[in-house]
Amino acid sequence: MEVQKTLYDRFRTSARGSVGTLDPKLRRYFREYQREFSGRSSASTLGELTEAYLESDLLICGDYHTLHQAQRTALRLLRSTEGALRARGRQPALALEMLRPSDSRATEDFLAGRISEKHFLKSVEWGRRWNFAWENYRPLFDFARDHGVRILGIAPSKPSSLGERDRFAGTVLVRALAQDPTLCVLALVGDLHLAKNHLPFEVRQIALRAKHRLRLTVVHQNAERLYWKAAEQGLGAEASVLRLRSGVFCVLNAPPWAKLQSYLNWVDASSDKTAETIPASDHTEDFLDLARRVQRVLELEDSVSENFALYWKNEPGLWAKQSTERKICEMLDGYFRPSDRAVILGSANVNNVGAQASVYLHADITQRRWAYSQPGRHFYPAVWVEALGYFGSKILNPHRKCSGPSELAGNPDPVAQEVLRHWEMEKKGGRWRLPLRATSSKAVFYYRVAQLLGRWLGESLYRHLANGRLKPSEIGKLFLTPWNDAAQAREAYLFWRRKAR
Repeated sequence: MEVQKTLYDRFRTSARGSVGTLDPKLRRYFREYQREFSGRSSASTLGELTEAYLESDLLICGDYHTLHQAQRTALRLLRSTEGALRARGRQPALALEMLRPSDSRATEDFLAGRISEKHFLKSVEWGRRWNFAWENYRPLFDFARDHGVRILGIAPSKPSSLGERDRFAGTVLVRALAQDPTLCVLALVGDLHLAKNHLPFEVRQIALRAKHRLRLTVVHQNAERLYWKAAEQGLGAEASVLRLRSGVFCVLNAPPWAKLQSYLNWVDASSDKTAETIPASDHTEDFLDLARRVQRVLELEDSVSENFALYWKNEPGLWAKQSTERKICEMLDGYFRPSDRAVILGSANVNNVGAQASVYLHADITQRRWAYSQPGRHFYPAVWVEALGYFGSKILNPHRKCSGPSELAGNPDPVAQEVLRHWEMEKKGGRWRLPLRATSSKAVFYYRVAQLLGRWLGESLYRHLANGRLKPSEIGKLFLTPWNDAAQAREAYLFWRRKAR
């Protein structure tokens, strides 16, 4: 928690400098939102939250616009309930505050494939009116298209105050629910709108005047006060869902500092430079700082070298020719290339950058020179690299999640099936055979298997550290091992899988 609070204080200072003095009305609106978290809360579950959504007509979900984990919460809720809603005769719908009701035609045409993405974004004036990363919201539109989910626009066409926006959105939502009682709407709106006397109040008042009975659930996300309180109580990542009161929850899936960092990254990208033109090297100090924080947690004495270079994955000239290593890099959101100590980032996402900082920390300490090329030689070493990277990202973001064996069961993806075969072989004490030589595409396939196994191991290592079952120095020794010997890497993997179950 000390690592996270230090990062939070640092980014909060920068964010305050960026925002400047708040308008008095906005300050009052913000304080009303903050009061939501002054009372007691109790641990809940995703299952309890999901059931509350299934029993609701409307779920209002808070959105921190620059943090992609916030949009993913809405996507997860839609995915986990869509089938059950339809089985109950309900129709899922998604309401978004960056769209106006007048954008419905363009939205329907886009979801039906009648217009291109570029045409759609231009039609709804995404860049001018919203200007938050389309990439974070695209999966919601993809899901709506693939599953026939209706999308509603709830933003007024003219510039409006926060209160006016609450009333307008409430009117649109209640009208839609009254016109089609089978609808179950998930409304994704900015965090501050979720205070009980903001949008929820307007919705209830408008429904009351219309004599429309409405069941409402509110889901906050990553409230700082609740996050620190849960951490101080030792709940940590286990408290991923909290219940504030009846019908009101808070999902915790990112540390407070990650929210602020995402905002600062957005500010940088929204300045006179676009996100694509900001050099990755501008993030060098932040990257190095993350690596050093993982190093201190693990009580490693060696200093972290600044002898590396940061690049964006889409920068031209990164690769001279096609290779297995290049294909792996293009598949991943981040990659460390040992030959020239290049850290290649697909995004500035906190989980990605934290993982790559930990991978670099290990490579720097051990002077790792090998790069994955053949599964026979590099499969288990790659498992360890992925495990250490994932472990480090969990130190920085304890709420990071990865799909476990139960989530993969029934998944037809060949990678998922191969991972489960390996998992079963482990439990039976058998030996999983790897090809000594493989085509480039097959080598990439096995790397994807190694990545998932590594994440599971990294999750186990972090959980045992957080529970006090492992000492930092024990895991620190894993960062001191180069993992360049396939047999040693395999034996160590099996040993630690048993020890850290």
